[in-house]
Amino acid sequence: MPDTTGRGAPRRARRAFVCAGLLALAAAAGCRGRDLAPTPESRWIEARAVPLRGIDPAEASLDDLEPLRAAIGDARLVLLGEQTHGEGSTFLAKTRLVRFLHERMGFDVLAMESGLFACERAGDAILRGAPAREAVRGSVFEVWAESEEFRPMVEHLGASARTRAPLELTGFDMQLTGRISREELSPALRAAAGLAPGELEAFFGPLGKLLESPAKGFRKAPAKEREAFAAAAAELERRLAARADAEGAFLAQVVRSTAVDARFLWDVDFEKPAPEVMNRRDAQMAENLLWLMSERYRGRKVVAWAATSHASRRRDLVERPFPDPEMVPMGQRLRDELGEGAYVVAFTSGAGRVGSVFSSPWDLAPPRRGSFEDHAERTGLPALFLDLRRNAPGSWLELPVKARPMGQATMTAPWPRLFDAFVFLRTAAPSRRVEEE
Repeated sequence: MPDTTGRGAPRRARRAFVCAGLLALAAAAGCRGRDLAPTPESRWIEARAVPLRGIDPAEASLDDLEPLRAAIGDARLVLLGEQTHGEGSTFLAKTRLVRFLHERMGFDVLAMESGLFACERAGDAILRGAPAREAVRGSVFEVWAESEEFRPMVEHLGASARTRAPLELTGFDMQLTGRISREELSPALRAAAGLAPGELEAFFGPLGKLLESPAKGFRKAPAKEREAFAAAAAELERRLAARADAEGAFLAQVVRSTAVDARFLWDVDFEKPAPEVMNRRDAQMAENLLWLMSERYRGRKVVAWAATSHASRRRDLVERPFPDPEMVPMGQRLRDELGEGAYVVAFTSGAGRVGSVFSSPWDLAPPRRGSFEDHAERTGLPALFLDLRRNAPGSWLELPVKARPMGQATMTAPWPRLFDAFVFLRTAAPSRRVEEE
């Protein structure tokens, strides 16, 4: 897109442009003619919410976020959701929260909803001094890696790597993402397992197709090839685990995860999705994240960056016409294992525009009357954090309430059963394609 701040403009100027745009959207939203008189629910929110100074990650002071310390408590895992991957304003707000969690609360691992292998290798490269921008582009899904509003997160990863307390990048998705997967995965597995040339080709042949084009050549594999792949994957995993060192254990987990991805792609029918197949990705992402927390980053505190639909719990409680009674999200599996050690934050907005780097921006409809967004907008606060874990018990929010934290679709649910907190941004802004230096 056009460089509206001038090619090569300072980073702070770019951020000022983003924030100025959000203020303009907020002003427009305030003039759209809705009755914004307070309600009992809006007064309830205002009395309990933490007002946020803003969403600019470059804001020097993080003092307004200090009340989050008590809300999050002793949780070792904080999951930061997002509605559609197309809210640049949410990316900025999440980055500011990551800064707080890293600098004030000791969370020192950022786990992205992107490839386990590629992001782990990218994180190692950043710690060795590689440019964070290049490493992220080689590992993280483009919906973030190519977003201007995700750039401050990348810059924080790079800057912190030069300190004594870095924020380390990893990933938890079973999908094989980025250039790093395509170029480095097969050689790393062959070398670590000590394979002779051509050995276990029943695994590496299909893996090459999976890395090149999972939607085409890989999915056409005949049954015998699939069976041979599964057997070879099991043998490769066994050999890697037999090394009994950190690298062997990590690559064994990568092979286990990749085998699930392969079975998913072979079995899935996106026209008639079967819950037992669709749940495999969430189950494997949960397994990967739990493995990272118990093995690779044992004893460390982790921030997971993911879609709210994956981070949520109890999707069976969402009322029709959006029933997901058989969906078991990653967040539910993590709650089953970690209890209150996992804290889930959902983001939502009242007005503005939404759009990812792959789509044209579109206008958000005004919030439904009586929805959470409607009441939050009536507080007059431009941004707020509302802890549901401690504030919601016995409140109106435990009743089925309309809200749109997932996919920007208005749904009805007892939201405290699905998340632990809401971050409300009065105005949403789309994600823009990154501006090159």
